[in-house]
Amino acid sequence: MRMIVSECLTFKSVIWNRRWINISILSVFAAMIFLSFVSNLSLARENVVLNSTEARYVSELDAWITFKGEVSFHGEGKLLEINLSIPYSNKWQNVISYPSECELLKDKDGNTICSLKIKNPPNTYRYELKFHVVSKSFEVKHPLESSNLIGSAYPAEIQQYLLPTENIQSNAPEIRSLARRLTQNATNDFEKVAALAIWVNENVEYDEGYADENKDALWVLKNRRGVCAEYTTLFIALARAIGIPARYAHVYAFGKNGWESHAIAEVYVGDRWIPVDVLWLEVGNVDATHIYMGSYLDNKISNNIKVEGYNIRDINWNSEEPQFEVSLVEKQFPRDDVALYAAPLTLPLGGSGVVWVKITPTTTKVDKLILLPCKGASILEIEDSTAYVTEAAGKNAYHYWIVKASNQLDPHYEYICPLTLNTYYTEPRALPVEIKVSPLQKPHAKCWRASLLRQEVQSNADVGVIVNAEGCVTPLKLYVGNDVMLESYDLQSESRIFYLPQTPSQRMFVFDEHGGYQVLSYTTSDVKLPYIGSVFHPSTVYNGSEITIKVEIFNPSKAQNLTIKIGAEEFKLENGKNELEANIKPRGTGERMVWVKLLMNDEVVDAIPVVYKIIEKTEMKVKDVYARDNRTFLLISINNVCHNLSVLVDGKNYVPIPNKLLAGDNRVMIDAPLSGKNAEIVCFDEVGSKVVWRGELKGNGVRIFIGQMKENISTLLSELIQQLNTIIKLIFQTIRG
Repeated sequence: MRMIVSECLTFKSVIWNRRWINISILSVFAAMIFLSFVSNLSLARENVVLNSTEARYVSELDAWITFKGEVSFHGEGKLLEINLSIPYSNKWQNVISYPSECELLKDKDGNTICSLKIKNPPNTYRYELKFHVVSKSFEVKHPLESSNLIGSAYPAEIQQYLLPTENIQSNAPEIRSLARRLTQNATNDFEKVAALAIWVNENVEYDEGYADENKDALWVLKNRRGVCAEYTTLFIALARAIGIPARYAHVYAFGKNGWESHAIAEVYVGDRWIPVDVLWLEVGNVDATHIYMGSYLDNKISNNIKVEGYNIRDINWNSEEPQFEVSLVEKQFPRDDVALYAAPLTLPLGGSGVVWVKITPTTTKVDKLILLPCKGASILEIEDSTAYVTEAAGKNAYHYWIVKASNQLDPHYEYICPLTLNTYYTEPRALPVEIKVSPLQKPHAKCWRASLLRQEVQSNADVGVIVNAEGCVTPLKLYVGNDVMLESYDLQSESRIFYLPQTPSQRMFVFDEHGGYQVLSYTTSDVKLPYIGSVFHPSTVYNGSEITIKVEIFNPSKAQNLTIKIGAEEFKLENGKNELEANIKPRGTGERMVWVKLLMNDEVVDAIPVVYKIIEKTEMKVKDVYARDNRTFLLISINNVCHNLSVLVDGKNYVPIPNKLLAGDNRVMIDAPLSGKNAEIVCFDEVGSKVVWRGELKGNGVRIFIGQMKENISTLLSELIQQLNTIIKLIFQTIRG
């Protein structure tokens, strides 16, 4: 339904019988109505108020978003470039207008960037950018099936979102083993995603003290705390660890503190990207208050600035939080059919019964259910009152609670206790069922017993439940159900077998109309599939050198015919062995990605990507030396990145500034007069090898001197201009006086 955001004019229909009414008068009247309507709409922009408790029901949102910031620096600026992440258009968000100052570019992740380029900028530059955005909620209105793709079978543009990164260590053994354990009973990819999101939401503690940090996945797994960024980072690592592509998304969302910077994930399921807000547990169903700013491979956002000019220093960028002016909000409460039941409706003191909910969802999502007893006296106790239900659009979902009446109540009274069900995705209203606790109600002895036909069930086979009701002398209504099905039967003095499909919870509920119940649990008898536990390899190697890749396999069996494939090369795994060391010789330069695949009987059962960098041997050379003000300036040329730079002269070690070299020419400074002395310059490249240059610190000083002279001239000119400005001001003041 649409929220009323301003006063509305209601016009009653009027029948005009006089034919001589001038059409122009009607036109003017219509125009007045239209202008009044437009005026009211324009005023509405500032009148819409969002409520955080109902934010998840916002289906459409129209807003103007203003970004403000300030860049300051010292020196003479020639060019200021600001690259800012901004809202972008996708299937559920449309940017209607961009500021004219923005040059729209794409970053390496394909996100839209506003690039501001200011020539001869002032030392303090302020910007204000306004965007008009219409956002819609994301919903999945059909069941999501598994993609059944592994590793390199995904489209090339999707495969990168299976890679481990610096902060998302999806290849870590502890993350891979946890992800496997959490999803071992899931029947499709969406159930896997739901299981991971629920676990992270429940097991990571929200801690605002980490709002300005960006911890990696292993840290979050170990410390179990953080904010939305940490929740999202760990979830993405777990998803990638089981072969589900996932990426990090930066959004602005409306929460308890208003509009806030927020992090969510996106997973590739059913051949499409599905948003997952792990902190707010919106899985597959994300409200329209999420304004997308960018999606990334890692949890790093690509905002940056660059200032070019003379003697540039002390660069400072203060970016304010965006301001939101909401001009339209539409809310749509889910149309799920939700009903709450109980058996029996009257309990004796100390008696027990079963309460269950039946949900027919219109969307595929995760729902949080909370069953609350009546307030006041402790009349009823509920086991595990909070539950999570993974729902598939159009398919029934069930959940069951065991309730017990207190035996400490006054036996002279009857008690009526309404139970209330709250869910994430129903209209905010109570769904009650009333249970009476009465001392007049006599306990019913359970005259039946239930057991499983098999304690271990084969994958995809139905679960058989045997109910023996031979002890029941009167007709009895019996319920047999699980997470996706509930059947009721009238039984008397007979035995019967019921068949229900498997569910991730691996539980069956059997209960009668008088409060007798049993909960049956089963396991699957499938042989556990082996999977790749970890892969160890160097991150950087020299071109043409041989490297060793070590692969560790979990759950291997002597009966399994296992092969490990690294790129195009295959290696047979000996029976019962759980690891393999293979030598390969990469060629070329640059980053390489190779898939390590585990095959069982020539069929791929697991795959993990390995990324490494190939470089040429590192060579370093001192091209020039220049001494000034008891300092030594070096111009060092190198073909690779090299860390921990140090200079050894006469047995004393000096650390230059900076002490890291980038590929190309590097100018470094040593705070000592070392020109003309023999030196040993050392650093360590990306392979970890020691790189050494030995020689005399002697040069013609031309290259460095020219660069230094430019800086000196620039500084001198700036000082002269400032002095001239002061003199001119004094002259004008004298003339005025």
